[in-house]
Amino acid sequence: KCSIIKRTFIYYSTIRTVVFGWTSSSMTNEGLVNNLIRDGVVSSESVANVLRRLDRREFAKTLASPLTQRSVQEAYRDSPLPITDGSTISAPHMLARALELLLPVLIDKKNVRVLDVGSGSGYLTAGLALLGGEGTIAYGIEHSESLVKFAETNINNLQDKQLKQELESRVHFFKSDGW
Repeated sequence: KCSIIKRTFIYYSTIRTVVFGWTSSSMTNEGLVNNLIRDGVVSSESVANVLRRLDRREFAKTLASPLTQRSVQEAYRDSPLPITDGSTISAPHMLARALELLLPVLIDKKNVRVLDVGSGSGYLTAGLALLGGEGTIAYGIEHSESLVKFAETNINNLQDKQLKQELESRVHFFKSDGW
């Protein structure tokens, strides 16, 4: 009987994340994070804090143009957004889910190295570095040199100067095919 209840709970939790993830959109980064918490996508304070520090708007722009009013509004939509050449920045609920799953591996551990294959805008790579303990370094690899430069530019242009300084030594991007 206990096993059936446990399986039902796991099934419900998985379905809830999938179903409610797309309803987490907001007009601000704080609202987006609060909605991800409300919808059960984010359950840990550590992941919530990382998402609050990383404003998705700073990563959800395109290579071709700076932020426009439309892209500012779209930045907090819980859906993938195009960044360039068929590449997208993942939906926030996907980033949140990845961070939640990796939390036990990264939290409070020193000198961890983590690899983000297909790092795109650098949003997840930055999140992985912040989630890790002291000395954690996140490496992002991308098949396109223009995407590598894009991710580096996103880190270099962060509005929060303390965050920028923290990530400059903990996040590194490289061009590679992942093999």
